[in-house]
Amino acid sequence: MLLSISKFLQNRLKLIVNTIKSRVVKTNQSQFLGFTFRSGNIHIRRDTLEWSKQRIRELTNRNWGVSMRYQLFKTSQYIRGLINYFGITKGYQFCVDLDHWIRRRVRMAYWRQSRKPRTKVRNLMRRGVSLMLAI
Repeated sequence: MLLSISKFLQNRLKLIVNTIKSRVVKTNQSQFLGFTFRSGNIHIRRDTLEWSKQRIRELTNRNWGVSMRYQLFKTSQYIRGLINYFGITKGYQFCVDLDHWIRRRVRMAYWRQSRKPRTKVRNLMRRGVSLMLAI
């Protein structure tokens, strides 16, 4: 089957087919550039999602010796690129879940900055939390 399709592509459409990289499969088994195709819709591959979460973990790492402003700038750059690239997929719930997860990571990065308990309580009170809840 691959032979007949590659013959059609080469002779009729005048395209060059790399037989090492090419394969013929059903659409629900195909994976291409981080996308997979299921039930007529385009979805993000699971391993691509895990890879992107790992990259966000690296960008929100507390051991990265840069200012919080720069860390957030680089994280937002990456997220914008991710959303723009995967914007054609059917994945609204993916975006909502990823948004919650990223917000939690950023809160953790801010929380790590105040190392002493007294500083944590002071920062919580500055943000409107009562003293009883902050302790």
